[in-house]
Amino acid sequence: MPQTRIDRVESPDVDSPEKENHMSSDRPNRLENALEAARARGRIAAQAIVNSDEMLGEKAAAMMMDCPLDNLLAAHKAGFVLGLSHDGQLFFPEWQFRYDGQPFDEIAEIIALFDKKAWEVYRFMKAEHPGLNGQTGIEVMRISREPRLRPVAENWIEGGFC
Repeated sequence: MPQTRIDRVESPDVDSPEKENHMSSDRPNRLENALEAARARGRIAAQAIVNSDEMLGEKAAAMMMDCPLDNLLAAHKAGFVLGLSHDGQLFFPEWQFRYDGQPFDEIAEIIALFDKKAWEVYRFMKAEHPGLNGQTGIEVMRISREPRLRPVAENWIEGGFC
């Protein structure tokens, strides 16, 4: 049986300049679509968080702290209280408040360490940390008699995640 030698196969799908231009012009669209899909997933996740039982609206948080709404908003702006902004509203995790309705002292320190990036503070506080024996920041803040979150938060910020 005779063998045919094939030196080069030209395929319009692979080698044509039209395909290459189409692929490169399609890349930004695919990237933008992927980014928009990620943003949509983030909005859905944020909505689920602020709708959870652990969140207090502005009025409920002010009642928890036994203060006027203006004082709560001032405390939030100053970084003494964690408030998550979503769709133009603020939501306050109930776990940051002690039994007397005042925020734990350590929450202000963590907010400052994260440069007031509320969603990052929230994520840090909800995560389990090996440096805290597998406990979350919330658990340690609520049960520890001495501040233990700072070194773990600093490591998290630096990318150590422990």
